[in-house]
Amino acid sequence: MPVKSIEYHKGPMGLYIVVTVASDASNVVEQWLQVADKMRGLGPVILKWSGETNVDPVELDRCLCLIFSKMGMYLSMSSSFNIVESLREEWSE
Repeated sequence: MPVKSIEYHKGPMGLYIVVTVASDASNVVEQWLQVADKMRGLGPVILKWSGETNVDPVELDRCLCLIFSKMGMYLSMSSSFNIVESLREEWSE
């Protein structure tokens, strides 16, 4: 996959790298899943695609959670929320 850009950022959790590649989402996610465990310990490296987002949103979410887990990255939130209340609202629609 051709790399279009590499950006370095500093956020609330520290430094991280965003690599933009010239490809669609399905190809990037597939490749990222294959190398994520090898990237563990390098710090947060996020891959971004410049092509079409051709992955179902639920499947994309599942894959990103797996990728971040393999890389030793865990998501956190800046504020709390009531998951039970959120699910009840979602299911009642």
